[in-house]
Amino acid sequence: MLKITRETTYADSLRNYQVELDGKLIGKIANGETRSFNISPGEHVLCMRISWCRSPRINFVVEDDDAISFKCRSALRGAKMFLGMVYILLLPHRYIELTLESSK
Repeated sequence: MLKITRETTYADSLRNYQVELDGKLIGKIANGETRSFNISPGEHVLCMRISWCRSPRINFVVEDDDAISFKCRSALRGAKMFLGMVYILLLPHRYIELTLESSK
């Protein structure tokens, strides 16, 4: 089981992030939403996308009956809100922060 929580942030608040697992779109997640996805055991690569911007790709392994949780949010928070064009043009692969929360 894959669980993703998207923190509530001002940036991108009206747009959904795309959830990409192993290079394939498996769903979307709205601002402040938590979604769960059934995934097969094995090695996987997770990435969040919005337009041409994305998060770094995270590799992880799921064993039988494992539950793994991630948290995502826009990198444009606080003073970084003024750096939107820098992230869009120079750091599109860091536009979304994606972190592993727990694995059991």
